[in-house]
Amino acid sequence: MNSITSNSKNPRVAYFNERRLFVLDESIQPDDGEYMLVYSVQGHSLCLRSRVDDHAKLSFDVPPETLEFAIEQYRKWQSLPQDGLVSKLSDGTLEVSKLPHMRRPCPQCEGLGTWMDRQNKCSYGVAEEEANIVEYCETCHGHCYVEDLL
Repeated sequence: MNSITSNSKNPRVAYFNERRLFVLDESIQPDDGEYMLVYSVQGHSLCLRSRVDDHAKLSFDVPPETLEFAIEQYRKWQSLPQDGLVSKLSDGTLEVSKLPHMRRPCPQCEGLGTWMDRQNKCSYGVAEEEANIVEYCETCHGHCYVEDLL
Protein backbone atom coordinates (compact mmCIF):
# COMPACT_ATOMS: atom_id res chain seq x y z
CA MET A 1 0.00 0.00 0.00
CA ASN A 2 1.39 3.36 -1.01
CA SER A 3 1.13 6.41 1.13
CA ILE A 4 2.27 9.98 0.92
CA THR A 5 5.39 11.05 2.73
CA SER A 6 5.28 14.07 4.95
CA ASN A 7 8.18 16.41 4.40
CA SER A 8 8.17 20.11 5.33
CA LYS A 9 10.26 21.47 2.45
CA ASN A 10 8.97 24.39 0.43
CA PRO A 11 7.50 23.57 -2.98
CA ARG A 12 9.90 23.87 -5.91
CA VAL A 13 8.93 25.32 -9.28
CA ALA A 14 10.20 24.00 -12.59
CA TYR A 15 9.58 24.19 -16.29
CA PHE A 16 8.56 20.89 -17.87
CA ASN A 17 9.92 20.58 -21.42
CA GLU A 18 10.91 24.27 -21.16
CA ARG A 19 7.30 25.45 -21.42
CA ARG A 20 4.83 24.13 -18.85
CA LEU A 21 5.11 25.28 -15.22
CA PHE A 22 5.12 22.58 -12.56
CA VAL A 23 5.17 22.84 -8.79
CA LEU A 24 6.91 19.94 -7.09
CA ASP A 25 5.80 19.79 -3.46
CA GLU A 26 8.00 17.40 -1.50
CA SER A 27 5.42 17.21 1.31
CA ILE A 28 2.95 15.19 -0.81
CA GLN A 29 5.21 12.77 -2.68
CA PRO A 30 4.28 9.06 -2.82
CA ASP A 31 6.49 6.53 -1.05
CA ASP A 32 7.08 4.74 -4.35
CA GLY A 33 10.21 6.45 -5.70
CA GLU A 34 9.27 5.66 -9.30
CA TYR A 35 6.52 8.28 -9.26
CA MET A 36 6.19 11.94 -8.40
CA LEU A 37 3.22 14.21 -7.84
CA VAL A 38 3.41 17.56 -9.61
CA TYR A 39 0.97 20.42 -9.81
CA SER A 40 0.50 21.70 -13.36
CA VAL A 41 0.00 25.48 -13.17
CA GLN A 42 -1.51 25.63 -16.67
CA GLY A 43 -4.53 23.41 -16.31
CA HIS A 44 -4.45 23.71 -12.50
CA SER A 45 -4.43 20.05 -11.53
CA LEU A 46 -2.30 17.58 -9.64
CA CYS A 47 -0.71 14.94 -11.87
CA LEU A 48 1.07 11.69 -11.10
CA ARG A 49 4.12 11.38 -13.34
CA SER A 50 6.95 8.90 -13.77
CA ARG A 51 10.01 10.16 -11.90
CA VAL A 52 12.29 8.07 -14.13
CA ASP A 53 10.91 9.50 -17.38
CA ASP A 54 9.90 13.04 -16.44
CA HIS A 55 12.34 14.28 -13.80
CA ALA A 56 15.07 14.80 -16.43
CA LYS A 57 12.64 17.05 -18.37
CA LEU A 58 12.35 19.46 -15.43
CA SER A 59 14.35 22.67 -15.38
CA PHE A 60 14.45 24.41 -11.99
CA ASP A 61 16.00 27.58 -13.45
CA VAL A 62 12.89 29.76 -13.08
CA PRO A 63 12.84 33.59 -12.81
CA PRO A 64 11.80 34.88 -9.35
CA GLU A 65 8.55 36.48 -10.60
CA THR A 66 7.53 33.24 -12.32
CA LEU A 67 8.40 31.29 -9.18
CA GLU A 68 6.19 33.56 -7.05
CA PHE A 69 3.36 33.33 -9.59
CA ALA A 70 3.49 29.51 -9.68
CA ILE A 71 3.54 29.25 -5.86
CA GLU A 72 0.58 31.65 -5.67
CA GLN A 73 -1.36 29.53 -8.19
CA TYR A 74 -0.51 26.38 -6.20
CA ARG A 75 -1.73 27.96 -2.94
CA LYS A 76 -5.01 28.99 -4.63
CA TRP A 77 -5.47 25.44 -5.92
CA GLN A 78 -4.81 24.00 -2.44
CA SER A 79 -7.67 26.08 -1.04
CA LEU A 80 -10.13 24.51 -3.55
CA PRO A 81 -11.84 21.11 -3.10
CA GLN A 82 -9.43 18.43 -4.35
CA ASP A 83 -10.04 15.98 -7.21
CA GLY A 84 -9.28 12.77 -5.34
CA LEU A 85 -5.82 11.94 -6.72
CA VAL A 86 -4.30 11.96 -3.24
CA SER A 87 -6.97 9.52 -2.03
CA LYS A 88 -6.20 7.23 -4.98
CA LEU A 89 -2.60 7.09 -3.83
CA SER A 90 -3.59 5.95 -0.37
CA ASP A 91 -5.58 3.12 -2.02
CA GLY A 92 -2.40 1.95 -3.75
CA THR A 93 -3.51 2.88 -7.27
CA LEU A 94 -0.53 4.33 -9.12
CA GLU A 95 -1.02 5.21 -12.76
CA VAL A 96 0.68 8.01 -14.69
CA SER A 97 -1.92 10.68 -15.44
CA LYS A 98 -2.27 12.71 -18.62
CA LEU A 99 -1.28 16.35 -18.45
CA PRO A 100 -4.20 18.78 -18.58
CA HIS A 101 -4.62 21.16 -21.51
CA MET A 102 -2.62 24.34 -21.10
CA ARG A 103 -5.19 26.54 -22.80
CA ARG A 104 -8.95 27.03 -22.78
CA PRO A 105 -11.28 28.98 -25.08
CA CYS A 106 -11.24 32.70 -24.36
CA PRO A 107 -14.13 33.57 -22.02
CA GLN A 108 -14.44 37.08 -23.48
CA CYS A 109 -14.97 36.19 -27.15
CA GLU A 110 -15.97 32.53 -26.56
CA GLY A 111 -13.14 31.31 -28.79
CA LEU A 112 -13.94 33.48 -31.81
CA GLY A 113 -10.95 35.84 -31.53
CA THR A 114 -12.11 38.50 -33.98
CA TRP A 115 -15.22 40.39 -34.88
CA MET A 116 -15.76 41.51 -38.46
CA ASP A 117 -18.27 43.94 -39.91
CA ARG A 118 -19.74 41.90 -42.78
CA GLN A 119 -22.28 44.50 -43.95
CA ASN A 120 -21.84 45.80 -47.50
CA LYS A 121 -20.04 49.12 -47.41
CA CYS A 122 -19.03 51.47 -50.16
CA SER A 123 -15.45 50.60 -50.94
CA TYR A 124 -13.94 52.69 -53.68
CA GLY A 125 -10.93 51.25 -55.45
CA VAL A 126 -11.34 47.77 -53.94
CA ALA A 127 -11.79 44.79 -56.27
CA GLU A 128 -14.36 43.04 -54.10
CA GLU A 129 -16.50 43.82 -51.09
CA GLU A 130 -14.71 42.74 -47.89
CA ALA A 131 -15.18 43.55 -44.24
CA ASN A 132 -14.15 47.10 -43.49
CA ILE A 133 -13.80 46.66 -39.74
CA VAL A 134 -11.90 43.94 -37.95
CA GLU A 135 -11.69 44.06 -34.16
CA TYR A 136 -9.53 41.70 -32.14
CA CYS A 137 -10.59 40.45 -28.73
CA GLU A 138 -8.89 42.47 -25.99
CA THR A 139 -8.36 39.38 -23.82
CA CYS A 140 -6.83 36.90 -26.27
CA HIS A 141 -5.75 39.38 -29.02
CA GLY A 142 -7.39 37.24 -31.70
CA HIS A 143 -5.76 33.92 -30.68
CA CYS A 144 -9.12 32.46 -29.48
CA TYR A 145 -7.46 30.79 -26.44
CA VAL A 146 -6.01 31.88 -23.11
CA GLU A 147 -3.81 30.01 -20.63
CA ASP A 148 -5.85 27.90 -18.23
CA LEU A 149 -4.88 29.44 -14.87
CA LEU A 150 -6.71 30.04 -11.60
